[in-house]
Parts: sequence; C-alpha cells; structure tokens
Amino acid sequence: MVDLEGVNLNSVLKGMAAQIRGDDPFIKSARVGQFDPHTVRMVFELKQNVKPQLFALAPVATFKERLVMDLYPSNATDIQDPLLALLEDYNKGDLERQVPPAQSGPKPGKAGRDRPIVIMLDPGHGGEDSGAVGEIPHARKRCGAANCSPPEGVNRQRRQHAGLHDA
Repeated sequence: MVDLEGVNLNSVLKGMAAQIRGDDPFIKSARVGQFDPHTVRMVFELKQNVKPQLFALAPVATFKERLVMDLYPSNATDIQDPLLALLEDYNKGDLERQVPPAQSGPKPGKAGRDRPIVIMLDPGHGGEDSGAVGEIPHARKRCGAANCSPPEGVNRQRRQHAGLHDA
C-alpha cells in the first residue's frame, strides 16, 4: 500500500490499475482511490514477497514530478531475469557461466542487387523527442506517416538518433 499525500485522484491515477498485465511477475492486481480529501491510496496485491524501492524523479521537459516504484524479488534465488542474473554473476566474479552462442541467420544480400534499398525515418516517438510540430499545428510525424507506404514486412533493426546539430 502506498499513500500519496497532497494528491487528488485524477484520470491518470485511476487508469494505473488497468496498466498491470496478467503476466506481471510481482503484481496480481492494483486499485487506486481517494483515501481522504488530501491523500490518494494505491493498493497492490502481490504474487510473491518483494523488496520495493521508491524514488522521485525531478520535473523534466513536459513531465512533472514522478514517483517510481521498482519491485525486486525478496529472495535472490527468485530472479528469473537472465540479464540481471548475468550482472549479478559478474559482480560476484563468477564469470565461468557460459552464454550459448548466438544463432546466425541468413546473411543480408547487397543493397540494390539482392534487395531494395529501404530508408526508414522515425520523426519522433513521444517523451522528450516527440517530433517536429508544424505551423498549423500538425505533428510532422503524422503527416509523414500518412504520405508514405512502407514495404511489407519492414521492421526497425537499428536505432540512430540525429540531433538538430547533426543534420
């Protein structure tokens, strides 16, 4: 249970419980309500014992202050995250654990001969880099996406961010 003092229940907090997925390893369900006129109470039903870590994030860009709650297994043997397990082994000095070799797939052909040249643009994705906004205001990413038709089966394989000074 977490009490947020000096907070009023709003649509974001009301919708928080619906964001909990059924396959979440720790949270069974959640509910949020206005406990008293100045306090919002969040109640979490857990699937297992956890070690919660709470911390606040300062305002940045269009985001106000945020409270983050990370849940970790209370027993280190409960860890099912392979990356976290590898990092813990590394921190202990246990590097004998073998990682299986990556399976290699078919090698890509040369662009222009065996396959067409495809250039993908991602003009913004929310957060601090939400993309350009035109005069009207229209989000440029919506206009660009509406005017192109990507080839079937295209997916993003590489992310490269070019800031305004790089262009």
